[in-house]
Amino acid sequence: ACAPPMPAIAGARWDGRFVLQRGAAPGSALGARGADAAGLRGWSGLPSVVLRGLPAIRSGGALIAVPHLGFPDAEACARLPVLFRPARPAAGLPFVPVSRIRGCIDGNGTLSWT
Repeated sequence: ACAPPMPAIAGARWDGRFVLQRGAAPGSALGARGADAAGLRGWSGLPSVVLRGLPAIRSGGALIAVPHLGFPDAEACARLPVLFRPARPAAGLPFVPVSRIRGCIDGNGTLSWT
């Protein structure tokens, strides 16, 4: 189970694992993509159960961004970077996360630079 949504402010740590680096518009929330994740299956080959737990940013109930999927585009992802930063990592990172190289992966798996 994922943590409930929280205000999407800079430095917010959601679910003990994901940190929003820059704040979204006032009133926005950071939380799980949730049960409507099937709507983004075209953006990723990940199973629905994985998509449901990805961090998403919403404003007034409308989906603004799912940075780990590059949704809706590289520009939106660059404005709202979310890093995987668990409070107690099980191991070191085996690769450089896309957000660290200032890129975003689109629906075709292509890395876009910002």
